[in-house]
Amino acid sequence: MLRALQANLRNLRRDHNLSQAQLAAKLNVGQSTISNFESGRTVMTIEQIYHLHLMFGEDFTCPCIDFILGRDE
Repeated sequence: MLRALQANLRNLRRDHNLSQAQLAAKLNVGQSTISNFESGRTVMTIEQIYHLHLMFGEDFTCPCIDFILGRDE
């Protein structure tokens, strides 16, 4: 699941023509944090995952999003 999330984040960031620094600014984190997310050195918080979902919409897929939004039925 984490590898899919990492790849999804990297692909969406690139598809939206965002640098790691630009995405980091939108999430109020450092560029190194985005790099660490994408490489798997750190794990995103639920809050960060939720903000990414708000930013990228349904394109940002993560199994925990359905749970957070109450769509786990």
